[in-house]
Amino acid sequence: MLGLLTLGHSPRADLEVPFRSILPSSVPIAMKGGLDGLTPDAILLLAKQAGEHPLHVITQDGPVVIQQEALIGPLEQRANELADAGAKLVVLLCAGDFPPFHSQAVVILPGQLLESKARSTAGSSRLGVVVPAESQVQAAGRRWRQAGFEPAVMLPPDGTGAVEELIDNLRAAEVEQVVLDCISFTWGLKQKLHEELGVPVWLPSELAAREAKEQLLVV
Repeated sequence: MLGLLTLGHSPRADLEVPFRSILPSSVPIAMKGGLDGLTPDAILLLAKQAGEHPLHVITQDGPVVIQQEALIGPLEQRANELADAGAKLVVLLCAGDFPPFHSQAVVILPGQLLESKARSTAGSSRLGVVVPAESQVQAAGRRWRQAGFEPAVMLPPDGTGAVEELIDNLRAAEVEQVVLDCISFTWGLKQKLHEELGVPVWLPSELAAREAKEQLLVV
């Protein structure tokens, strides 16, 4: 069984799509969320905790910004619950720069896969980075600069004509590859950017699904 671990509340059928399309239909999938079972007051307390890695978290009541540091404990607990339910492999549904998990199951971190793919593209240090929220622009720039890139951090398309505007901005920044730095970005956006820009475009959900398919053969 494959476990999927979303930051906020489960279920998130939209986040299952890449895994359902890439993995064999015989592989059962279970999902849990880091905020599952928490009261609104408990979630508010998490959102008030300080940190340096803001994450855009979808809850049943809408989006909220919670620092990565505050979510690690609840997420590790849910990962172990998935392991107890039979998952030997768990995918964290976030592209953030998370540290290794303390879990009974192997946990795939899409953020590490993104960085590995970006590093594998030799001579492509000018990196376009698309993040889902304004609150993440500064942290994303810091992360990718520390990783050795020259990042141009931008927000996703929002409204009519916005995809073309994003493409124009990425082209003007002369990026040599693009990281879609959020698990909720889609295959369609990846394909559009790749076709228009002619550079590698890395999609974390796709990378994680393919890695899970490989590992499930041996785990």
